[in-house]
Amino acid sequence: MKGDKVVRKRVIGLGMIMAMSAALYGCSGAATEHTTIEETNEEESEENEMKDTSDEEDSDDNDRSKADKGENSIKKIRTVKKVGKKEGVEAKSDSKSDEDSNEDTTKETSTTKETSSTESTTNSSETNKVEEKPAESIADNPDVQHQIKVITTASDLWYHPDDTSLEYMVSDLDHDGHYEIIVAGFQGSGHYTHIDMWEVAETNDGLVEIQTPTLEDPNGSTPDIIQNGGYITFSNESEYVYIASDSTHVSPDEGYEEVLGFKLNGNALEIEVLAQKHTVGETVEYFDASNGFKEGQPIDESQFKSCSYDRYGADHDNYETQFIWTDLQSGDMTTELMNSYVAFHG
Repeated sequence: MKGDKVVRKRVIGLGMIMAMSAALYGCSGAATEHTTIEETNEEESEENEMKDTSDEEDSDDNDRSKADKGENSIKKIRTVKKVGKKEGVEAKSDSKSDEDSNEDTTKETSTTKETSSTESTTNSSETNKVEEKPAESIADNPDVQHQIKVITTASDLWYHPDDTSLEYMVSDLDHDGHYEIIVAGFQGSGHYTHIDMWEVAETNDGLVEIQTPTLEDPNGSTPDIIQNGGYITFSNESEYVYIASDSTHVSPDEGYEEVLGFKLNGNALEIEVLAQKHTVGETVEYFDASNGFKEGQPIDESQFKSCSYDRYGADHDNYETQFIWTDLQSGDMTTELMNSYVAFHG
């Protein structure tokens, strides 16, 4: 459109010149000039057409460039959309993966909680089991091991390897935390029991001898405690009393049996006779010990059997304590003595 306007302006200008020339020189010159002008115009028109063509080509190029750009833009847009779609898919997939992951995490968390709960229950159950058991076995207690070692180290005071009639036991009769080594054996024609005892000193570095009764004592009785087994024990806040018997044979047809209580009081083993049984042939008599040895009041058999409960039952608790003796001939001294104390401790 711009090129047409230029041609018209130029034709109008040349027309005016031709009119003036015609007036001055005549029509032939005007025709010739007109022709020249038209050719000139055609050339200009061709040039303009060429220019327009060039412009069109440029425009086409621009359009193509724009088209290319547009196509590229479309490609880019499509690419972006495609990528965006992929990203969307991947994002969706990731979201699904996240959901799966969250589900897995939830499951794992749930499983972890369940496992933790189970472990907690198990640990709680195991803790209860541990609490039900002793914190450590008696034989593993360092203090017990030390005192047994003190006793064995001082064995030259109490051990008689050549006398196989003797029996040995470790106890804590007064429950003061210091253990005793008891040596007992049958002696004499009456087959009475002889007892010797030592206790671990308060300094835990040696043994202290305990005074024990003999037949020469006023009551003339010693507890017959050599047999293994359970011994009735009466205890309160001030004492532990163990019930035993003592048998003395005067002749094949005559003998005495006594029920007595013994306890460790300080550095002495004390004996209390509770009741007596006197047998001569087929005659059997029972006495209490209110007036001392062989001078008690007559009682019946049931009173003889219940004498320990009648004496201590009102103000003492009662239970059973195990006495286990060893002759130290069949094993390691430390092990044998430890076993006897573990049995006593219960």
